[in-house]
Amino acid sequence: MKSLSNFKPYEVMYVDAMNLSARSYYGMSDLEYHGRKTGMLYGIARLFIAWMKKAPGIEIVMLWEGKDSWRKAKYPIYKANRGESRTPEESRIFWNCVERVKTALPIMGVRQAWSPTYEADDVVANFVAAEIESAGAGAETPRRMLLSSGDWDWWELADYSDILYQHKDVLTREDMCARFEKKFKAPMVPFDRLWLFKVLTGSHDNVSGIPLFPKKLASKLCNLKDIDEGSIIHALVRLGEKKWAERVAQHNWIMNRNVELLRGSEIPLEDIEWIDGEYSKTGFGDILLKNGMETLYDRFMEVR
Repeated sequence: MKSLSNFKPYEVMYVDAMNLSARSYYGMSDLEYHGRKTGMLYGIARLFIAWMKKAPGIEIVMLWEGKDSWRKAKYPIYKANRGESRTPEESRIFWNCVERVKTALPIMGVRQAWSPTYEADDVVANFVAAEIESAGAGAETPRRMLLSSGDWDWWELADYSDILYQHKDVLTREDMCARFEKKFKAPMVPFDRLWLFKVLTGSHDNVSGIPLFPKKLASKLCNLKDIDEGSIIHALVRLGEKKWAERVAQHNWIMNRNVELLRGSEIPLEDIEWIDGEYSKTGFGDILLKNGMETLYDRFMEVR
């Protein structure tokens, strides 16, 4: 794991906006100023100031979730566990904080992007693909990217970028492999097949997998050459796993549903909406002071 004192000169950071907002809000829930909750704004500003100092000139892009997710429309309990513990009043306060953050970000020089019917991990996958394509097929390389999220869905892009996991620890591919193996007690799968691993075993988004499907077996399948969702049953038979081949065939509807829900989606560029930022050091400083963040303001003033 890399420390923030020893990192590559990243040029752009794509941030999982809702993940960072919720983590900051609940992680600093006691922070208030004149009766307003300020933990969300504090956590976001602190992260950005740290990276503005570490990587002057870095472009920061906050990626928000679409409000009309096609996945939720198709599968109503998708992510139904998110925010379910909040009372209506707590929910109102939380979303008020989100709106204040969205208003502050342009002054902080942060760009914002979203697609109304897609999620942030769909958007970031499209942006990473565009970065790679823009570099051309020859000598040039994509901009050095850092992806900031606590969501394992973003790990599917680890072949192209390091991950600022939980918005604090910079993880390389090797770090992520070690964490996967520790978490699932199974060999790491190719990053671009993590979606298939989740199709078989389920995801944390309220999407169940094939009942009781072993994670080690899912890992073994995902590491086979040329495996895809259409060849799972035949591969299981070849591996002598007839029982699991029958189980998958019996629950083929789960496979089909999960492939649709969990496989990445290509988003037409015209479906992505933007709010650009125009950085103002004075304006950023005023935001901090007006929210009672004097210590953070002093740290910010050291930024060139």
